[in-house]
Formats: sequence, structure tokens, C-alpha cells
Amino acid sequence: MATFYAVIKTTYGKRVPLFINAENAAAAKQDAASSVATKKVISVERVTKRNLTAGQFRHALFIARGDAEEILQHVADGMLSAGMTKESALPSLKTATKRLLQLAASDINLAVPAKLMDAEATLLAGKILDAVEVVDPDMVPPVSERRGLPAAVAARAAA
Repeated sequence: MATFYAVIKTTYGKRVPLFINAENAAAAKQDAASSVATKKVISVERVTKRNLTAGQFRHALFIARGDAEEILQHVADGMLSAGMTKESALPSLKTATKRLLQLAASDINLAVPAKLMDAEATLLAGKILDAVEVVDPDMVPPVSERRGLPAAVAARAAA
């Protein structure tokens, strides 16, 4: 079974890219054409390590990238809260991100070049660290002024 990249035109007039696992290009084209909203199959090409572009990779793993961001934000927050610097946390976070993306790629039978995987993992890990890093500590309110459970615990401790 191989992975194919198909571009279809929908009945709404939009061009939509799809990733399809099929035995050959004809089966992939038939699978793309059998979709309810497909008006026309524009192109079908087999995806290999040599012809996979960064855009196709990002499209194929869009949901996995979002999941990795959501999962690893808590890990990155914990690492920074434990006193690690952004530079010291980056290699570990990059490795975890790379592993999550590799798992997602293998789930859809997508062969990804190592350089592309490393580049995407580095970009995503940096984005995660940038999202959780506190740039201006003065802007963070004290625990007693926050809403939710931390504020309630702090209020009981002060009383």
C-alpha cells in the first residue's frame, strides 16, 4: 500500500488536497472520485520521500501538529517552571515533538525525509516554548489575585 496526494475540485468550487492510501494511482483516483463532494479529480501523485514537500507534510499532519502543541505545552511549562532555560529545554522538547510527528506520519503510512522531520520538529518545539515563556514577570498576577483553584487555596492560606 502506498500514499498518494490527490487534489480534487469540490462541488462548491474549492480545490481540496487529500492524502489517500491505495494500491496504485488508479485506485487512489477512484477513491478520491467517490467522495460525495468531489466534482473532479485534478491530480493524483504518489508521495515518496523525494517528492514530499514541506507544505504537503504540514497539511498531512495538521491535526497531529495541533495535538503535539497542546500536549507539549504543559511539558514545556513544567520544564520552564522547574528552572530550565529555553535553550536547555529545547533539545528535549524537540525530541518529544519529533517522536509525536513520526508516530502520526507512520499512522497514515507517510514516509518523511529526516531533514524535513528535524526542521518541522525544531520549528514546532520553538513555537511551543515561545508560547509558554514568560517574557515580562511583572505582568503575571500574584496567586492570590488569580481566579480559580490557585486563588482559593491562596485565600485559605492567608486567612
